Amino acid sequence: MSTSNVIADEGDTICPVWWPRPLWDLHYPRTPFNPGGPINLPAAVNQILLGLQTHTTSYHLKDATAAREIRKLALQQIQAGVKQLGEA
Repeated sequence: MSTSNVIADEGDTICPVWWPRPLWDLHYPRTPFNPGGPINLPAAVNQILLGLQTHTTSYHLKDATAAREIRKLALQQIQAGVKQLGEA
């Protein structure tokens, strides 16, 4: 088993290699006082993060037309999440 994708000094090997580390860190912050569990964010924040993830990964698609449509839908999802946060 290769450990080339594991960052040894963090001691955290449960983050999947395909998941963007910055999004993982938003849910599991690396602080000395973190109890280790996930942070329960409001649904709107999760919607925004999912939209950001979708928008970013759509650039890896080979079908440019489909990627544009996915990004368009992701932006709508992000806007809806921001609007929900603004109303809260």
